[in-house]
Amino acid sequence: MYTQGDGVPSPAHMLEGDRTASQHIVTNMRKNIEDKDFQHIFETCPGLYLVLYPDFTIAAVSDAYLHATMTQRKDIIGRGIFDVFPDNPSDIHADGVSNLRASLERALRERRADTMPIQRYDIRREDGSFEERFWSPLNTPVVDGSGQVRFIIHRVEDVTAYVRLQNTERTRREQVDDLRSQTVRMEAEIFARSQDLARVNGDLRLAHAAISKAQAEKDLLTGMIIHDLRNPLAACLGHVEMAMDKAAPADASLARHLDGARKAGLHLQTMIDGIIDIIRMEDGRMPVALADVDIKQIIDAKIIQYQGAAARSHIVVTHDTTGTALRHVTDATLLGRIIDNLLTNAIKHTPPGGSVTIRDSCTASGHAIRIIDTGEGIAAEDIPRLFQKYGRIDGQARGRENDTGLGLVFCRMAMDLLGGSISVESALGHGCTFILDLPNRAG
Repeated sequence: MYTQGDGVPSPAHMLEGDRTASQHIVTNMRKNIEDKDFQHIFETCPGLYLVLYPDFTIAAVSDAYLHATMTQRKDIIGRGIFDVFPDNPSDIHADGVSNLRASLERALRERRADTMPIQRYDIRREDGSFEERFWSPLNTPVVDGSGQVRFIIHRVEDVTAYVRLQNTERTRREQVDDLRSQTVRMEAEIFARSQDLARVNGDLRLAHAAISKAQAEKDLLTGMIIHDLRNPLAACLGHVEMAMDKAAPADASLARHLDGARKAGLHLQTMIDGIIDIIRMEDGRMPVALADVDIKQIIDAKIIQYQGAAARSHIVVTHDTTGTALRHVTDATLLGRIIDNLLTNAIKHTPPGGSVTIRDSCTASGHAIRIIDTGEGIAAEDIPRLFQKYGRIDGQARGRENDTGLGLVFCRMAMDLLGGSISVESALGHGCTFILDLPNRAG
């Protein structure tokens, strides 16, 4: 039986309670069926009543029933109830007619009231369409003195709003249950993923620790090797210079070989010194002596130092400047070594007939130095690796000399120590411009 929560009687219970009232109506109808006053009372009573003959033809109807079913008395009196109220043809599951017929037949056969469960029974509108309705019916037979059923009082309660509310609540509960289930699943999945993430993070920490240890050991080994190479190299250079001093002036071939050996040794010594400086900067042991210096004088001294080597390669080195002093607080030695590296690279990668220009200028935040060459340039895909440690680029594929890359790494780290930065602008076949940005120091 369809019941209502919180102790409120369901519409079916309400109908059961009205059986006594229905029986009184039946008694009055037996005594006064022709009485117009009784007819008026019946038709205007607030309940939804339909009086049927035993063949289910409509004998009488209350105004409230007419209003609830959107019908008129003149259109339904004398017609069969199932003719007036057919099933909704668009609802393939409609069973209102069959269920009501079964209840009416039970009331006729058993001669006692038959209460139906809440029933969906759609009502036809004036335009022919159907409106969804739910009802709680009670069918009460009217028996005469001979025990024959003369009428059936069909009383209903429109419970459409109640059913829709119940359906809404049920839908809401189902949605809440579904959301709760989804939440449980999501929590379980999040927990599982967090466990996976914890394991991955643990593996990453172990891997990072192993890499850091290997890197530290590699740097330690590199430092030891480099330091151990300095003394033998210095001894070799000393022997080469002694041999050059004692070589006969007439033996030009030997002199050339000895000079080549000296230059190779000096180049190796420069590389070793660069590696040692990088290690010192990584360890924070590189000394920095700040002073108020004239950047223009540092650049002029470097140009004089490299003009001879550049001229032998038919390359012109110039200083593009305003001519006035450019005062800046920096480490003159460290800045000079940065310019050394950049000038050496520029001359090395500029073909005969080209030029290298150093241009200084004031900026909004300090000073800028540009080293501009007309060399072969650098491909865009190689630029990100220029300032990386051991980030060599393949120069031979483009007809240029391979570099170790340590010089530019030194420049980048040294500029960091000076509180500045280094960048490059280049395109393959269009030269390079290295830019040193030296912002003024606060205070």
